[in-house]
Amino acid sequence: NTDSQSMYFFCLGELIPKDSDWVWLLGDDDKLEKNSILEVCKTLEKDNDKNLDLIIACCSKRSSNSKRIVKRKIFDLCNEYGYHEILGWISSLILRPKNMINILQDTYLCRGLFVVDDPSLKINSKYPYSAYPHSFSILRFLSNKNGIFIDIPLVDTQNDNQSQKNINQWIDDDVMKRYLLVIDDLQRLLNSGSIKKGSCTKNFFRYQIYYFWDHWGQWLLTDLYNQCKSKDINQPGFTDKLMESNSAYWVRMTKLSPFFKNPFDRKYMLTFIQSGINYSQLFIRSGLNEALGEDYLMSFRNIMRTPTYDYQINSVSN
Repeated sequence: NTDSQSMYFFCLGELIPKDSDWVWLLGDDDKLEKNSILEVCKTLEKDNDKNLDLIIACCSKRSSNSKRIVKRKIFDLCNEYGYHEILGWISSLILRPKNMINILQDTYLCRGLFVVDDPSLKINSKYPYSAYPHSFSILRFLSNKNGIFIDIPLVDTQNDNQSQKNINQWIDDDVMKRYLLVIDDLQRLLNSGSIKKGSCTKNFFRYQIYYFWDHWGQWLLTDLYNQCKSKDINQPGFTDKLMESNSAYWVRMTKLSPFFKNPFDRKYMLTFIQSGINYSQLFIRSGLNEALGEDYLMSFRNIMRTPTYDYQINSVSN
């Protein structure tokens, strides 16, 4: 029952020379900048730490080119810059070989640890786990280990925009829905002690220019609004099922509540979620009235689209 992605990464892990010092794995549509390897080697020469387990090479488009080299525990780097800012983009991750192998092979060897089994979510049976299993694995194995973030343009995407083929692949693989399952990854990390209750700053939940819940909320509201054009809208029980499934997603977000260090940040997130629930239920109870959806759902979504951060990883919240 193993999906092809897990098998692919397991086989990739088998190809890594175990006697190498570090492994830098690039996606097939990414590239190294000039002198990137030299810059990483210079950093390692200056900090000859045998307990160093991760180097984060900044994306060129996201770097402020401050030349800052920030060394922290890996969880602390996530708390400062963002969980997926630090661990999300696999092409920026440089790991020791044993760690890279463990992380690549984790979903294959420990599949039960990743799978989300919740009928209310209609999860893709091909990939029944989050869109970022490698990020979960890194914190699972290395949360309290040392890492270095290098704010120099070192690696970049070859194309500024996704191809239509990649967009279609994301849709087929349910990537946006699986992004919501990151909540399940975080809960497992909390249960295992890799993350402590009440230890996360709001920056931990940053991903690019938004918070996690902004990304999730935008997707949920857009998907719900599009249901008013569904050919099944007049089928018996359609709106009841829609109410149940939509509410399940919003309520799922509240599971982030125990992670927050600051009560105000927790209150802000929960207020946002409650607003999403209220607007969504109002729209569904209206019979999916398109004009009401424009006035409420899309207006609320536009507020969510207001950036919280600049695009540079090194920026702080506005």
